[in-house]
Amino acid sequence: MIIGKYPITSSRVVLFADLFIGQTSLVIAAIVVYRILAVTNITATGFLLLLTFSSLFQLLLWWVTNMHQRIARFSSNKDYLQLMLNTFIFNAESLLLVLTGYLKLDKPVLLFMLSFIFAAFGLVTVRFLVRALIVSTVNRKNSKNKKRLLIYGAGELGITLKSALDLYSSHEYFLVGFLDDDIDKIGKIIKGVEVFNPHKDLNNIIIQKGIDEIIIATKSMSSTRKSSFLHEMMVFNIKIKELPSIEKWYTNNFNLHQLESIQVNDLLGREPISLLNEQVKEMCEGKVIMITGAAGSIGSELVRKVSKRNPAVIICVDQAETPLHALMLEMDASLNLNTKFVYVIADIRDQERITHLFNNHQPEIVFHAAAYKHVPMMEENPYEAITTNILGTKILAETAVSCGVEKFVMISTDKAVNPTSIMGVTKRIAEGFVQALNRVSKSTEFITTRFGNVLGSNGSVVPIFKRQIAEGGPVTVTHPDMVRYFMTIPEACELVLEAGTMGKGGEVFVFEMGDPVKIYDLAKNMIRLAGFIPEKDIKISFTGMRKGEKLYEELFVDNDKMLPTHHPKIKIGKVKQYEMGYLINAIHELHEIACHDDIQATKEELKSIVPEYTYPESAKKKKFLVKPLVA
Repeated sequence: MIIGKYPITSSRVVLFADLFIGQTSLVIAAIVVYRILAVTNITATGFLLLLTFSSLFQLLLWWVTNMHQRIARFSSNKDYLQLMLNTFIFNAESLLLVLTGYLKLDKPVLLFMLSFIFAAFGLVTVRFLVRALIVSTVNRKNSKNKKRLLIYGAGELGITLKSALDLYSSHEYFLVGFLDDDIDKIGKIIKGVEVFNPHKDLNNIIIQKGIDEIIIATKSMSSTRKSSFLHEMMVFNIKIKELPSIEKWYTNNFNLHQLESIQVNDLLGREPISLLNEQVKEMCEGKVIMITGAAGSIGSELVRKVSKRNPAVIICVDQAETPLHALMLEMDASLNLNTKFVYVIADIRDQERITHLFNNHQPEIVFHAAAYKHVPMMEENPYEAITTNILGTKILAETAVSCGVEKFVMISTDKAVNPTSIMGVTKRIAEGFVQALNRVSKSTEFITTRFGNVLGSNGSVVPIFKRQIAEGGPVTVTHPDMVRYFMTIPEACELVLEAGTMGKGGEVFVFEMGDPVKIYDLAKNMIRLAGFIPEKDIKISFTGMRKGEKLYEELFVDNDKMLPTHHPKIKIGKVKQYEMGYLINAIHELHEIACHDDIQATKEELKSIVPEYTYPESAKKKKFLVKPLVA
C-alpha cells in the first residue's frame, strides 16, 4: 500500500504503533496525575508542547536503535530489554526537559514514572499478543498437514526446540506435547503444551495422539535409559531423532535440519567407558607418535584423539592413498598448530621402507592398527593375511626395538580367540610374536589390545545394513542365531590409548563389552530406526554363514585367567605365550608354504602353530603335534 510517494511497510506500521502506544501512555499518565488524583492542574498548551517533544524524541530513538525493524514474532529477550531501555530513555529525556526548566510542569517525576510503566507494559504486551496470535493461526492452519510430534525433554534444550518450532512456520512438525522424567514437570503446561509421563500410559499417548515422530532433546538421559526407551518405541515404527547439543545447534542458527538420527550404538544400553585422560595426555604430550593403518576406521580415530593430547609429531602411515589424503584434508582443517602431521604412503611388509621411516622420524610410541580384517576375503587370500598381519607386524615390531621405541601398542581382535578364520589365526600369531619379543626386548614395551566388533567401522555390518535399507532391502544376515560383541569407534580408541598408559609390556588388555547382540535383532532395529517395518516394508534374508565365520565370538579362552586392572571394565588376559626361537622358525616355514597359494597346506601349517585354530577340513585330520609353548 502506498500513500503519496511513501509505501506503507510492516516496519513503518510497527514504528507508528509503538509511537502511538508510547504517547498514549503519557496521556493516560497525565489523566491519572492531573485529573483522577487531582495533584495539580496543567495547561493544554504546556502538555501539547511536552507531547510534541516526547513524540519526536521517541521517533528518533526508535529509528536509531532500529526497533521498528525487529519483527515482533521473532522478538528475543535482548529485544525486550532494548525496548524497556528505550522506553525509559525517552521518558527520562522528557523529565529532564521539565527539570531543567525548558517545560513548565508540576509533579513531573510521578507523571513520567507512570508513563514509563504504562508504555513498557503496553509495548511488551502487544508484542506478546501479536506473536501468540500469529503462532496460533499458523499452527491451526497447518496442523493437519504436519507430523505430530512429541519432544522428550522439557528442559532448556526442549524448550529451545519448542521456541524454534513456534518461530518457523515452514517446518514439518505440529507439537503435541513434551515427555519428561521430572515428576515436578509431569502434568504441567510449558510454553502452551502439556508434559506427559514417559513411564506411564506412553502407549496410549502415542496411539491416541497419533504421534508420527519423537525428538529427544535432552543430554541428561543415561545410555541405559535411552536404550530402554528406544526399544519401547520400536513396536510403534515411528521415527525418533535427536537434537545436538545447544552449543552445536546455536552455531547452526537453530536449524531444524540439524536434527540427528538415532545411532545404532544408542541401542546397546551401555554407559560409555570413562578413562584416565590426564595420564593419556602425559603419555602423548610432546612425543613423536606413529600410527599404522592411519586412514582406517580405528587408525583415523586414533589420529584424532592423539592430536588432542598435544604430541610433537604424528606420523600417519597407510597403504591406501585416497583415504590417507582425506585424513590429511580433515586434519589440516582442524588447525592444530601444536602438532606436526606427516603422511606416509607405505606398505608395512616392506622392510627397507619401514626401516627408513623409523630412522628418519624416530617415533617414540607406535600404535599398530594396520591389518587385513575381512574374514571371507582372507579365507580366499591367506598369503596376504599372513604377510600383512604376521610378517608386517614382525617387521614393525623388530624395527621398533632396533630404533628404541618406548611403547608399541598392537590392536588385535576377539577373532584371535579360538580362531576359526585365517584372519583370526594370523592375528593370534601376531599377538604371540609381540609378546615373545617383549620378553627379550630391553627398551620397548609391547602391549596388545583385544576387542570385538566396532560399530560403523569399514568392516562392520552397520554400513552394509544402512546401504541395504536405503536401497529398499533386502537386508542380508548370514544366520538368525549369529551374535557379536559391539563397541563404538571412540570407545575402542580410548581403550587403545588407555592400554598404552597402563601397560608395562607383555599384557593383552581385554575390554568387557557387555552382552552380545544378535545380528538379526540389530538388522530389525536398524530398519525400525529408519522408520520402516521389518519384513513388511523391508525384507530380511538369510544368506548362510561364510567361510571362517562362527556363530559367536569370545574375548578370551575359558581356561585363560583374567586379571583385574584399576578400571572395572578393562582386564588383562593371561594367554599362552610362544618361545621366540620356535616362533621365528614357524613363521618362516609358514611364509614358504603360503607362497605357493596352497590354501589347504597353509591352513594345516597355521594349525600346527595355533592348535586351537579350527576349520571344517581340520575335523577330518589327525591331531597335530603341539609344538613348544611357554607356560
